[in-house]
Amino acid sequence: MLPNPVLVTLLLLTACALAQTPSPLPPAVAQSIDCPLSSTGPGAFRPIGPATLSAAEATRGLCIRYPRNPREVAGAVLPFPPGNLAGMQQLELELASEQALMLVVSLHGKDGAVHSWPAFRPKPEGKEPVRLQLPALGWDKFQNSGRTERAFAAELVEAISIVDLAGHFGRVSGTAELRLQRMTVRLAAAEAAASGNTPPGEAALFAALVHGQGSFDDVVRPLLLDAMQQPEHARPLLLLGLASLWRATEGEPQDPRRIEQAMLADAYFQRVARLEPKEHRLVSWQVPAQLAVQRSLGGSAPAAELLAPLLQALADDVRFHSFAVALIARKQASDAPLFQRALAALRQTIGAVDAADATLQNRPHWPHNREGYLLMAADFEWRAGKAERAQQLLSRIEAEPSFAQWPYRDEVKRRAVAWRSGQELQGDDVFELRGCSVCHRGGSR
Repeated sequence: MLPNPVLVTLLLLTACALAQTPSPLPPAVAQSIDCPLSSTGPGAFRPIGPATLSAAEATRGLCIRYPRNPREVAGAVLPFPPGNLAGMQQLELELASEQALMLVVSLHGKDGAVHSWPAFRPKPEGKEPVRLQLPALGWDKFQNSGRTERAFAAELVEAISIVDLAGHFGRVSGTAELRLQRMTVRLAAAEAAASGNTPPGEAALFAALVHGQGSFDDVVRPLLLDAMQQPEHARPLLLLGLASLWRATEGEPQDPRRIEQAMLADAYFQRVARLEPKEHRLVSWQVPAQLAVQRSLGGSAPAAELLAPLLQALADDVRFHSFAVALIARKQASDAPLFQRALAALRQTIGAVDAADATLQNRPHWPHNREGYLLMAADFEWRAGKAERAQQLLSRIEAEPSFAQWPYRDEVKRRAVAWRSGQELQGDDVFELRGCSVCHRGGSR
């Protein structure tokens, strides 16, 4: 167990190392990211505690040297913008030391959460690399002292740290040297391909949702087979819930199949919650499904009661949950408390993050996330009487590098024309008719 002074020291040292502006990791090659092992310049590791960093003499790696003193930790941290590790499944390390070390590798989230792998001792040179699998990653109760436990979210990670705890126990002393020769992030597709077990349901879902390859019906059967083959795993059920939610958010508003799919989505999400109770993102998907059913079929729980978990989650993580709250509140009166709360959440998110933050970042599975989010925010600003802000957001959307490929780019022109003449937007509601596709569908329409 880490004594409190040591814990505080580790947190402060890591925070100081992260304070500087980070550089992005190199792009993935064959679904793998080879992290740079530099001690100077952009994209370099930064020391923690009394450590000094230099290039390893015998290899093209990083040498970490430090004195081992009682109640003191030392190591190095590699910072980068959030979103760089989206899809991560495994971290591979090639490292060596002649000393007896007790290493802990941690992933630091933008939200302050720290998840760590169990401590290990580096193997002698020439042995197999250390492979840190995602399922073995756990909530670090020492570095997260006082925080509510949260599920790991790879897209929020902004740093990888390596520290040696052997010194602080007082059992060893002297100078230690750790040589890091390789650090590789393996992404989900590579892991699945390497094992020969690519989940066909997951591939089918995103092929249909993002690329329009196949229909909703083509997705359900392989997803169900994935879930049946892995009944103890939450992810296949989560994907089934998301697939049902996708179907529930598209098409004619009066189509009864939308309610059927909303009910299915809620049922899948309930099973996910039992298997993965710490999945904090779940309420952003489950509550809209529950509210859709409640509006159409009624129910014993009032809307305010259904909405309460999402509003609590919004208070804990405004960036992730702001869009779901806005989606629910967008048709309420502009002076309604929920509308105003959603408007404040959208403004806070846009004002607090930059293009490198995962909250407003386009990724392969959500290639037009920024355009969709900013369009929702523009609608809220217009309805709140802030015409100039609304027009500025439309201009930001048009300036996005991916705007020309966005299938719903005509929505920007529709709004610009109507709002310049002071008129309300007429015609279909793209968020009601196209739902998930507004952010997830790629290519040109």
